[in-house]
Amino acid sequence: MTIDHRLLSEEGRNDIANNFEDSLENGEDIVTATQNVFKEDNLGMLDFGETLHNNAVATQLKNDLVRNPENAHRVRFTKYQNNIGDGNTTL
Repeated sequence: MTIDHRLLSEEGRNDIANNFEDSLENGEDIVTATQNVFKEDNLGMLDFGETLHNNAVATQLKNDLVRNPENAHRVRFTKYQNNIGDGNTTL
């Protein structure tokens, strides 16, 4: 039996949760890239790799922004901008 030593710390459990979320998002990136290749007239199957790469880079950038505590003020500001006009404008 093998036990993941990351289970022993809060940081490790957060890392496992992030890995799980990343795996799900990788699948979503693949599905989105496939849909885009078939939907867009100017893209063909040879564009799949580049499309997938672009989706993966955007997902990684989003995760880096959200997970880095130094970016908390940026995330709050972005959420504020997205909520303007819907009554949820608290900071």
